[in-house]
Amino acid sequence: MPDRIDGIQRLTTNLWIGQSRFFYTNTGIFAADGHACLVDPNMTPDELARIRRFLRGRGLHASWIVLTHYHWDHILGPEAFPEARVIGHELLPQQLTGKSGADTLTAIARWEAENQIPRLQPFTAPALNRIVDPPDQLEVGTLRLDLIATPGHSPDQLAVYERSTATLWASDILSDVEIPFVSDSLARFEKTLARLAGLEIDVLVPGHGFHSRDREAIRARIAEDRAYLAELRNRVETSIAAGMNIDETVVRCADMSYRNPENNAVEHRRNVESVYAELGGDADPNQVGWSREYE
Repeated sequence: MPDRIDGIQRLTTNLWIGQSRFFYTNTGIFAADGHACLVDPNMTPDELARIRRFLRGRGLHASWIVLTHYHWDHILGPEAFPEARVIGHELLPQQLTGKSGADTLTAIARWEAENQIPRLQPFTAPALNRIVDPPDQLEVGTLRLDLIATPGHSPDQLAVYERSTATLWASDILSDVEIPFVSDSLARFEKTLARLAGLEIDVLVPGHGFHSRDREAIRARIAEDRAYLAELRNRVETSIAAGMNIDETVVRCADMSYRNPENNAVEHRRNVESVYAELGGDADPNQVGWSREYE
């Protein structure tokens, strides 16, 4: 059996992945007994059509779609697979309402316009057919997928774990191209990584970036992200204790070591500002960090 079909790569007995040309965004296809569970199918019409061709060519029915969290680049797929039942965290629907929901729709419209992505009908936020309060489990034929809460990047974030192959679909954490994006909570992110550090992981797939089947490399990736968050906490706490304002704290954290600094400098600054507000610094959390628009 080939390990790659139409740009979609086989990782394990039951998992195939495809990567978008945008943001290194990954789609997962867990398959068993003629059924498929798509994880964050993305992103463009031609890439979604590629997934449908793959399913059709292998005689697979799109039974489920798992949306790992509400961020705009992860929710584009369900409209292309109306036959699939959509599953997500119980917090996901409320994240798609109010200001965060409006920001999501704005981000999609901006991205489509900037990249000339065709749209035949207006985008509407996907409705969930099944809401989960993890830990929970999803059956795909005879395959069992564990759904794990992994907040920190997003309050509603889910990871998918397949025990027989010790495969973790990590969603938007543990990337090899991104640093931890602390757009939800530093405290929750730290707890998430601590839990995952105790999990057996032989195959790791991040929401953005490249998978790994090297256990030592996976452990190192977890350790590196935990060390980054620990240093971020220490520096910001020390700055607040010294009476520094948010701009002074950003400067104090500027020389921190982190992954791909040429591509993640803005995200690092967002982290510093958001953590400063979270830890009690004199800043409005709705006006700084991940809530702030940058030029």
